[in-house]
Amino acid sequence: MIFCSDESSLPDYIPKIFDVINQYKLCLLFGQMGSGKTSLVRALGKYLGCSKDIGSPSFSIINEYRYINAEGQADQFYHMDLYRLDRIEQALDIAIEEPLFSGHICIIEWPELIMPLIQNEQRIEIYIEFLENQKRNYTLITK
Repeated sequence: MIFCSDESSLPDYIPKIFDVINQYKLCLLFGQMGSGKTSLVRALGKYLGCSKDIGSPSFSIINEYRYINAEGQADQFYHMDLYRLDRIEQALDIAIEEPLFSGHICIIEWPELIMPLIQNEQRIEIYIEFLENQKRNYTLITK
């Protein structure tokens, strides 16, 4: 799936994106700094009706958000930002495997560091690139 959007029309695509993310549970976000990775997660959280605002987990590394799923039950998803980590051992030290393999949705910004841990896992990868006029190109690939 490939689409182009500016931030104001991104919510139009979120239901389709969520359907794929919910199927795979593991979502990797790729894009340069400021490309809109956190904005995508923020739009997803708004769509799900999360109880708190979505922010960048740059300093906390892992944020957890709660929402009510389609079955009317409490659910959660994890949002990670691994930009500040230098070694895979740092990810293991913060027990990244627990949310990663929890069965809940896990969305990861800057996931390159932990690819050895998830290389055999089914996942969706979303590539975000800047275009002119504040538009972004989103490419979704399932693996």
